[in-house]
Formats: sequence, structure tokens, C-alpha cells
Amino acid sequence: MALQFNVNSQEVFNNNFGDVMSLNEFIHFCEDESFIDYDGYVSEVLLNKKVICIQTIYPSELLNKYKKDLLKLQGMVGDLQVVWYNR
Repeated sequence: MALQFNVNSQEVFNNNFGDVMSLNEFIHFCEDESFIDYDGYVSEVLLNKKVICIQTIYPSELLNKYKKDLLKLQGMVGDLQVVWYNR
């Protein structure tokens, strides 16, 4: 399943449970295996504190399916953040 983005979203991220980090940090943690599927997942992708995508993304899925698309989008719209949820 491809990620669905709404870069015009006005939904402000308002959650105290997840850890917000840059997309680049998340990619780094996945590549060096600091984050693995057993550890947790990302649920939201943010642009300027607005939720532009809601979908569960595990570290292996980022590396195998979504990394290229997320980096391409980031190059077009600016820095993205993700919300990481530890198990």
C-alpha cells in the first residue's frame, strides 16, 4: 500500500504520547538498527506540525518501501517529521 499524503492538511498534531523526530533522524535510527520492528512504529508524518499522513510504518517498511517516497516528498515540500511510538 502506498502512502497517502495531504500536504494541505490543517490538522495540527496534538498528542503527548509519541516522540516527534525529523525524518532524517528516523531514517538514521532505522539504518543503524537502533529502531527495529519489535521496538515500535511511526503513525503520523508531519509537515510544519500538521498531520499530512496517518499510517503505521515499521522500520523495515521504511527501509524496504517508503524511504524513497518520503525523501522525495521532503525535497519538494521541506523538512518532514515523524511520530515514533515505542512499544
